[in-house]
Amino acid sequence: MNLSTSSFKKIFQERVFWLIPIMVLIILFIKAFAPKSDEKRVIENNSFWKHKTFDKKTYQIVIAGDSRVYRGVSPQAMIPVLPGMNILNFGYGSAGFDNIMLNEISKKIDLKAKQKVVVLGLTPLTLTQEGRNNYHLNYELKTKREELIELLYFKRAFQFFVPFTLDQMDQKLKGKEFQTTFHQEYTSTGWVATYDEKPWEESAIKSYSTRFINNQVTEENLLQVANKIKEWTQQGVMVFGFRPPTTHKMVALEDSLSGYNEQWVKTKIVESGGIWLDFNVDDYSTYDGSHLQKESAYRFSHDLATKIKPFVSAIP
Repeated sequence: MNLSTSSFKKIFQERVFWLIPIMVLIILFIKAFAPKSDEKRVIENNSFWKHKTFDKKTYQIVIAGDSRVYRGVSPQAMIPVLPGMNILNFGYGSAGFDNIMLNEISKKIDLKAKQKVVVLGLTPLTLTQEGRNNYHLNYELKTKREELIELLYFKRAFQFFVPFTLDQMDQKLKGKEFQTTFHQEYTSTGWVATYDEKPWEESAIKSYSTRFINNQVTEENLLQVANKIKEWTQQGVMVFGFRPPTTHKMVALEDSLSGYNEQWVKTKIVESGGIWLDFNVDDYSTYDGSHLQKESAYRFSHDLATKIKPFVSAIP
């Protein structure tokens, strides 16, 4: 009886010894030919936002705003103009400048640095109630600790085990794998480099034509930003404001529907101690009439840095 049991264990161990590497090879083979998965992109997306939100590092330059900022401002393109400065893109989807956003920006500023800068991308939406609700930022801030650990430290493992269906595999083998012309590249500096191979500058106009119904720019919202600028400047923080470039058609639409008056916004920012920067929308191109194409985002970011540089005395 004991001999039989011993023999069984030996056979079992031998089979397991060979089975494990065989299964590993099978898994690696399948993953090598697995179709692209949207779920993998979701994991990358989530990890990106969690890192941006909960990173404890502080920065000399913090750029904040809504999707026109997180898609339109590349710290990588700014660094050659502002050498030695560490820069963060702290933009979020449909963001507004309420107390929560303004306080989160403050947490990212390196107050010990000799030169410290906040750059605010003031779109009409950022000064409305929808913007002040900050659905995206608040969603990220509510992340549970377990999920945060998973996405920050085990992203690659989760991506490896993203599931796919046999139908998806069949489609890939037949050369019919799903393709898209819209691309997003998540960078470590908070910028999402975005481009569409088939840009259409009218695509965002329809959605924005209804976005400001019962959702107007208010003086209260702007004054809250102005008061924060005063607080920052007292702390030695230099503050810049600008309107992220879009298209002439989008500017006209937003000005007519949102209650946004650029001169009024500019005046309040300057009166509070900030510096206003102007840009020409004709110098850049968008993929939807609202957000800059990747190449234009590079160019705009370089231009933004060039306009900031004269004010930052420590930079040669």
